Amino acid sequence: MVARAVLRVACCVLDRAQQATRNTHYVLCLGVALWLARPAPAQDAAGWAFAPPPVQHETLAVPASSGTALLFAVSVPYPRLAFAQRADGRYEADAKAIATVEGNVATVAAGQLYTTALADDYAATQDATRRAVLLFGVPWGAGDFPRYFLALQTARGSVNDELEGTLGHVPDYEQPGIGRPLVVEQPTAQERAALSFRLVAQGGTVPFDRPAALVVPLHAPAGATTVQFAIRDEAGHTVRSDTQPLATLPATLGLDPARFGVEPGQLAFQAAPADHPVRLGTFSMTALEEGTYTIEVALPGTDVPPLAYLVDVVWPRRPASMQDERVAVDALRAIAVEDEVRPLERARGARKWEQLAAFWAERDPSPGTPFNELMAEFYARVDEAAVRFRTTPNGLLDGYRTDRGRLWVRQGPPADMDRHLPPGGGQREVWTYADGRRYTFAAAVDGEPLRRVE
Repeated sequence: MVARAVLRVACCVLDRAQQATRNTHYVLCLGVALWLARPAPAQDAAGWAFAPPPVQHETLAVPASSGTALLFAVSVPYPRLAFAQRADGRYEADAKAIATVEGNVATVAAGQLYTTALADDYAATQDATRRAVLLFGVPWGAGDFPRYFLALQTARGSVNDELEGTLGHVPDYEQPGIGRPLVVEQPTAQERAALSFRLVAQGGTVPFDRPAALVVPLHAPAGATTVQFAIRDEAGHTVRSDTQPLATLPATLGLDPARFGVEPGQLAFQAAPADHPVRLGTFSMTALEEGTYTIEVALPGTDVPPLAYLVDVVWPRRPASMQDERVAVDALRAIAVEDEVRPLERARGARKWEQLAAFWAERDPSPGTPFNELMAEFYARVDEAAVRFRTTPNGLLDGYRTDRGRLWVRQGPPADMDRHLPPGGGQREVWTYADGRRYTFAAAVDGEPLRRVE
């Protein structure tokens, strides 16, 4: 009897232990399942992903009617803004910028600035290449200040941590000197004079894939007649040099601090004092290979110290599909025959990239320049097709392999895309291009990838 009682107790304890173990396993499995189901950035098995472009900013000290003004430009990409449709059908997003400059004596708050970005349709608001630029100024006297802080508030939340920087010494423009270069995109004469520039990058980064220039403030002494500019690569070799007469460079315009913050984006200008004008030297940074360069600006024949400035030439819009060799080669099946693709797939390491570069070099519409427009457009279409036509909503970025994806990559987006959802099920799409070509895609069952039927 005692033995049976002990056995029953032992079995009960064992059952409870096994049940506890099963519960533990269940909790662990549930935890693993929830972790695997967590939201993640879109990416495929090869590991390439899509990230929203960063907020960028530039700061420039310019002469004002009294003292010095600090000109800020903050560039906000559309994907970081939240758009709402207005009554007129357009889409609107507001962003708010607040600048604070910390100096040796006091902290100056520039107040706040609202800017409104408008888009004609919802698709435009998803365009990662479009940006809203906030241009505003802060009055400041002569002297040093260690840093500035730009707070940017949008409907998607604050991104303050990305907008802190140091300008260093603010020139009083009573002493000759060379100011910090400013990176601009395709500056016109009017934009250079008004300093209403298109911002392209933050702090010493120049775009590889589109025209850009450095605008350098120059306060030259009376005896100076020219400005010299040189670009040197990482090995110290001069890859470009230029000499410009100072008399041909435009003089800057002074900013009226009384108008700062009153009418956002509408700054009042007045002529800079004639006895010490500050001129703007503009130097092209177009058609440079990707890499790090040293920029040297000098006023020969003067005691003004030359400026040495490091810049990185980068490809900010490099398609994600180019970052993985398997995807970059596999996508070529949309435009190349199998005999052209197989040798690229069999190549390994650097040899694969060499053959891929040779493939596109034969098709370069502008030989002799480092940027291949056709290759960039092709892989940009691959990126878009990979997401737009992927076979499962949260699955692999395999849309470029589908029938619709390959046509999108090969011929671009159609002029018209007509979708049909018949009562019996099965989606149907008809694509019409501007030249009249029509392509029909259909799926027999809802949820299946559409395949070309005509």
